[in-house]
Amino acid sequence: MATLVETRPASSNRLVGLDALRGLAILFMALAGNMPGELPNWMYHGYDAKWVTDASGAWVSASGFQARWGSYTFVDWVFPGFLFAMGAAIPVALAGRLEKGEARWRIALSIIWRTLGLLFFAIYVRQIAPYEWVVKGQSAIWYHHLLAILAFFVPFGLYLRLPRNFSKRQTIAIRLGGFAACVGMIVLATWMGGREIGVNRFDIIIALLAHTYCICALAMLFLRRSWIWLPVLLAIGLIGHHESINAQKFGDWRFLGGGFSTWMPALQSPDKWLAWLKLDPLWDFTWYQYLFVVAPGMWAGQVLTRRPSTTTSLPATSTQVAVGVAIAALLVCSAVFVGLRNYGVPTVGGWQIMVTPWPVVVIGVPSLVLFFLALKKLRDETLWRLAVAMVGVLLLGVGLSVLRVDDQFFQGGIKKGPPATLSYYLVSVGISGVLLVGMTAWADRAKLAGLGIISLVGQNALMAYIGIRNLIGPILTIAILTPVYKEGSINQFMRLEIFTTPWHRFMWAMICVAVFACFIAICSKRKWVWKV
Repeated sequence: MATLVETRPASSNRLVGLDALRGLAILFMALAGNMPGELPNWMYHGYDAKWVTDASGAWVSASGFQARWGSYTFVDWVFPGFLFAMGAAIPVALAGRLEKGEARWRIALSIIWRTLGLLFFAIYVRQIAPYEWVVKGQSAIWYHHLLAILAFFVPFGLYLRLPRNFSKRQTIAIRLGGFAACVGMIVLATWMGGREIGVNRFDIIIALLAHTYCICALAMLFLRRSWIWLPVLLAIGLIGHHESINAQKFGDWRFLGGGFSTWMPALQSPDKWLAWLKLDPLWDFTWYQYLFVVAPGMWAGQVLTRRPSTTTSLPATSTQVAVGVAIAALLVCSAVFVGLRNYGVPTVGGWQIMVTPWPVVVIGVPSLVLFFLALKKLRDETLWRLAVAMVGVLLLGVGLSVLRVDDQFFQGGIKKGPPATLSYYLVSVGISGVLLVGMTAWADRAKLAGLGIISLVGQNALMAYIGIRNLIGPILTIAILTPVYKEGSINQFMRLEIFTTPWHRFMWAMICVAVFACFIAICSKRKWVWKV
């Protein structure tokens, strides 16, 4: 049988499958941010019901309706998926630097510096958003969009990865100039929008990423030779989860819930201690509950860094088999999304259990069988071990999400929260791990075929995060609305005057995301990558 031998670069080199996972989360995030408001409930966060049932069982608009209900959609996966990818990247990055002999104290300083850079980015990206340039209650006009576009390009001086032949003096000068320009844009946007200057307006997602990255990277750096970092991070996550439940004043959640403090009195949260756990505005201890997602991602990344530099000989059909692994992984995750949508549905008069999540079994079990059969043919022991662990976590999460205790769903069913349920953490980790296995198998054998744009988007996460809001939308607004003298945004115009049905508006959102993805991919291809 014809064979091919695959050689893998050192662990410091980029893992394309991990980039693709991060890119997929970013593209889903961009799509969710542009989603029109009249589509089925599974197109939004599980808690954000657009439709509910009345007494007769008919679906009616959920306008003004507030309810926490059991549901999990692909939108709910986006944030923990991005966190999982960040966690997986930490051991990959540290392994490369340690292999080069870099001192640990220098790496620790760079981790802290990067955290500060991310926190500044959280402030910047929030305070230069297009709506920040407009006085509240007024409509944006062309120069507001032009300023938003300018605000996208200003951070190039601060975050763009500079060529290695730049001297230290040149680099410092460029960084200081970029920082000063960013501060100037914040001041200008604040003044034009009639707001006060301060750090109280920041992007909570980036701030949470910064803090979880810092504690996880430092733990991995100094405890890397043993696995003690994993229980340490999970213990911190447990305290953060408890504080999240305490802050929301929910009752006993049977496990990891309000009753947790009864057998650990130190966590009964006296006011003085809570003051230290919640240092507003840029740090909140409850954010560390997401270590339940980041820490397993770190474990997955460490497993991938220990793969041998040269794998065993693979069958000549391994490219097709690897693509089969990736497709099966997507089917497994799709089964979870389909099965866990609307299985506990709020009604106008209260609560109603609509359906059993049978698609998880009907679609998921055959997909799992296909997934493991294809993975076995690759003869990759590392991916096999990672897949077994991640599928186990996923099955445990799905089981807890549908478990009935005293005629109620365990912890009320799966929920993003706040506070999040245990099943939410487990399902998110499982889906992320299964997708990582599938994309890694695909990337190793088929290289960039089919993953090119997604992987390139994942390599440029910072630029992508700000680009969909501050570049693509404003450019399209100026190009289309300015000639017809229309105020407002391009999304408002397209949704109200061009695309008049919900699914047509969804197609417009897809077009915006496609344009955005192509732009970010071109920047990554040309090495215009933002790094802290």
